[in-house]
Amino acid sequence: MADDRSIKPRKQRGGWIEIEEPASVATEEKPAIIAGTSASEVPKTLSLSFDSLRDTFTQTIGASLWHQFSDGQIDLTVEQRKSVLGAVLDSVTVDGVRSLLNQLYTQNHGWTLSGSFPALVRIGRDYLRQHGVTFEPPPPDPRTQSLLDQLNRKKAGVQ
Repeated sequence: MADDRSIKPRKQRGGWIEIEEPASVATEEKPAIIAGTSASEVPKTLSLSFDSLRDTFTQTIGASLWHQFSDGQIDLTVEQRKSVLGAVLDSVTVDGVRSLLNQLYTQNHGWTLSGSFPALVRIGRDYLRQHGVTFEPPPPDPRTQSLLDQLNRKKAGVQ
């Protein structure tokens, strides 16, 4: 709920203006009950943020290994990869990792967590590949694709 200050009228040059109450905050949807499925098999909605993912990498494998892995200088062991996934997800399952990747690719004002955390995308895709599942990221929106095409043409020397 918004505090009282946000809905009181405010003084403006030449008189008072009325401020409408802000739109109600969306409530968290409750997951659907799925018959014949244990609670551990139902993927939960993840709450991902840049800070939480950065902290996860730093706490599980350390900032140095994270950056070296992101740059392709080193590879992580299976245990290190599982510890990263386990720190992000409650239980590491194919559905959980697929849900994680989908959320990493979710656009937020043109920006995605997948762009900031390619190491996590790589770990997730490798996990799915090991379990016989392929994951294709969603295509970029038309504006992003146009910018990428312009950069590619510029790189190739075509104006």
